[in-house]
Amino acid sequence: MLEQYDSLKTFVEQRIAFVARSALSLEEAKPGFARCRMPLANNENHMHSMYAGAQFTLADITGGVLALVSFDRERFYPTLKDLHIEFKQPARSDLTCTMRIDEESLKQLREQADRDGKAKFQLHGELCNNNGEVVAVAKGEFQVRALNR
Repeated sequence: MLEQYDSLKTFVEQRIAFVARSALSLEEAKPGFARCRMPLANNENHMHSMYAGAQFTLADITGGVLALVSFDRERFYPTLKDLHIEFKQPARSDLTCTMRIDEESLKQLREQADRDGKAKFQLHGELCNNNGEVVAVAKGEFQVRALNR
């Protein structure tokens, strides 16, 4: 899946044309942790705040990145099953989204994926503005699935 890309960052930022046009960037990723950024520029709505679709994309991709770095990419791919966003206030700056999963939960999910060829899990992310204020909260159900099933 990643063979044609020189890095995970390039894959995440360029593989999906819509994501590339949004200028989303991967800031940090390691097993159990991912943080991405969405710029306000070119993602504004008619009220001069960030378009809800851009915020959804930020949460979706952040969860996908967490799965990519937490599971064997040569055996599993991530997919989004469900995502809800609660908007707290208008997003009038760039946003970051951070998602985490603890080590013990990750261990159990890897075992389940190895055994069943898939594993689903809940992720929660806070979308924060440049001042660190939470402007939205995302709750999603993600899944990894075996490539060869």
